[in-house]
Amino acid sequence: MNENQTMQEWFDAQLEEYREDPEFILEGVLLDLSNRIAIEMEKQKISRSELARRMGKKPPFITRILKGASNLTFSTAVQISVALGLELTVDFKPLSAKDDSIDRNQAPQTRFEFDESRIIPFFKNLNLPLSIEENKKIANSEEEYHKAA
Repeated sequence: MNENQTMQEWFDAQLEEYREDPEFILEGVLLDLSNRIAIEMEKQKISRSELARRMGKKPPFITRILKGASNLTFSTAVQISVALGLELTVDFKPLSAKDDSIDRNQAPQTRFEFDESRIIPFFKNLNLPLSIEENKKIANSEEEYHKAA
């Protein structure tokens, strides 16, 4: 990041550079799916414990999924959809489509911890210059964003 670049400009440039990277796309899909699950749980007023009970799982299993700490399989996604009384659908679209399909005004009020153990290693594997200070700036800007929402 150069001195004339804002954090948002830097992040947008990185996002554009890795938009077609399969690992980056997978992380986005998993985050999107876990957000959609959390939104639906909030709409239906279903707790993590209740969802786990409906699936025959333990609550920490649901917590790992909602935090994005689990590589969610199609099988598990279908189990969750059935437990929520929903049909899971999958769609393909061109990579160039910049669709932000989650309405940020409907984001769940539940606060999930920033799990840098998943995000930071991904960027480090891409050999990006992320110092501790830059990571803190990213985390702080995310926190300010969520406070304002």
